[in-house]
Amino acid sequence: MSAPVQIAIAFASVAVLLGLMAVVKKLASEKDISPEVQRKLVHIGTGLYALTLPWLFADQWPVYMLIGLTLLVMGVLRLPAFAKGGIGETLHGVERQSYGDLLLALAVGTVFLLADGRAILYVLPIATLTLADAAAALTGSRYGRKFFQIEEGQKSLEGSVTFFAITFMI
Repeated sequence: MSAPVQIAIAFASVAVLLGLMAVVKKLASEKDISPEVQRKLVHIGTGLYALTLPWLFADQWPVYMLIGLTLLVMGVLRLPAFAKGGIGETLHGVERQSYGDLLLALAVGTVFLLADGRAILYVLPIATLTLADAAAALTGSRYGRKFFQIEEGQKSLEGSVTFFAITFMI
């Protein structure tokens, strides 16, 4: 695959991410989806897309270019014009300060680098990050009844059990 094609795929990937955010924002306004669920929907969609990277690109450098572009776009979406009322609201509509959008992109890049072309070493941690984290957060926020303290607040036992179960299945 030629370099221009891989560059085009990287830019198209960012467009897909923005399209996903636009769809989630539209659904949220129509179906009254909470900001936390919006964030998790974007998280899941982005993570599932990230799982395709070892097969989407012939070389590794376009993946790092994509990560850089994604970090740039995520930085722009943090600006007040986009974060509140704009497309960035799908990520930044929650009341707490979150850096999950940036950390997810960095995690994908780091795991891709460490996997060194071995797809299984990339797919397993990204699948865990994508699916177990989202399932735990959604389960904990909806069904959480028993909580325990962590440094930044609290987690639910129900969400933690869900995280374990999904990770075990992966």
